[in-house]
This record gives sequence, C-alpha cells and structure tokens, in this order.
Amino acid sequence: MALLAGSVTVDSAGNATGTGLAKELYDAREASFAGSSVGGLQRVAAECNALASAIIDHVVANAQVVVTSVSGVTTGGGVSGPGTGTIT
Repeated sequence: MALLAGSVTVDSAGNATGTGLAKELYDAREASFAGSSVGGLQRVAAECNALASAIIDHVVANAQVVVTSVSGVTTGGGVSGPGTGTIT
C-alpha cells in the first residue's frame, strides 16, 4: 500500500476536492469550519496539505515492520525471487 499525502484545494465557490490524507484531514475537520469564508476554507486546505505531507514523510522515514514468522513459502526462480505464502 502506497502512503500518499495527496492534496486538497478549495475553489472560488468553496467546494473542496482532493485526494489522499490531505482530503481525509480536510473532511474530518469540515464540521468545525462550516460557514467559513472561501479564504478561510482555502487556508484550512493549505494547512491540511502541510500536515499530510509532514505526517506521511514522518511515517515513511520512521516506520518499522516486524515479521514474526513466514509460513508456506514457495520460492520463485531466483535466489530471493517471488513466491507465495502467508506472513503473520
């Protein structure tokens, strides 16, 4: 799964469009800024874009995955080629 910050923009009518974490952050905060001016909504969108970028950058740089076991693995054609199995 790719981790994408995405982005959100607000048009001159106050309609928000976007993708990824930025749009999800904007949507989560939507009720708290209902009735705001278009400029206010655009500032919130800019803040959500900045937060999404910072959060994704942090997770990508610092995330660690621990695999405790791998079972039922059938190796592929190479030394470490693709195979099938279950990671738990």
